[in-house]
Amino acid sequence: MSSDVATVVGDAGAYVPANAHTDWWRLPIQAVRRCWRGFSGLSLMLVVTYYAALVGVMTLRLGQLPNYAEIYDAPAAYMLIWTSTPSPLDAVQIMADEPLFEIGYKMPEFGISEWSLMVALPNLIQVSAGAALLAVFFLLGRLARRAGCALRLRAVAAAGAGAGLLALCSASLTWVVCCATPSWVVALSLLGVSLTLAQWLGPFDALFLCAGGLAAACGIALQARRLAQRGGLPPAPIRQADSVGSDSGGLVWR
Repeated sequence: MSSDVATVVGDAGAYVPANAHTDWWRLPIQAVRRCWRGFSGLSLMLVVTYYAALVGVMTLRLGQLPNYAEIYDAPAAYMLIWTSTPSPLDAVQIMADEPLFEIGYKMPEFGISEWSLMVALPNLIQVSAGAALLAVFFLLGRLARRAGCALRLRAVAAAGAGAGLLALCSASLTWVVCCATPSWVVALSLLGVSLTLAQWLGPFDALFLCAGGLAAACGIALQARRLAQRGGLPPAPIRQADSVGSDSGGLVWR
């Protein structure tokens, strides 16, 4: 029997897909396919909110409102780097450092940036991937509530820890006091970590980033398994009416 076949069992009429206990890993994919507009919108909102929060934190922490913002012509820069760099590998590495957008505060006396948020393509992809993971978890949580399935505390804890690590490691900030290149070292310093320790932890950002992604994925897996044990995804809401008259002359919803 196909895993997509569903039956209705029990007095409450619970929706139970075939092999519900063995195909829990399909549920996140099915949730995104069913609610792809909500998934896309939520992911975009999380990305924008994250970058806005970074600017807000820098503004509140340093007491300086941003006084400049710039959108760079990244495609032209990529083309120039690619055509003028002999080694393709070197070209890719240089292009990875090219900013797409920058906002921050410039010291009027010297005309140099005191702090800034600099977004490059790898950072944007990294943040978007983290936002997508969180959006999947939120979708599963919403569908779980509709199915009468409570959120698992372990799933929430794992997703929350993963979100925290992803947010911290993805902070592409510069601050003249500690780091003139975009790095999560600035975020560590703002959290009260000593500059020496922050700079020592700097090279391990990829390790913490992987740990955050793994924790978020574990949260999704735990919630998907719980949802599968309770019968899988609930039926999609019916919103389309056929103009087929019933015996009473009304509309038949199906």
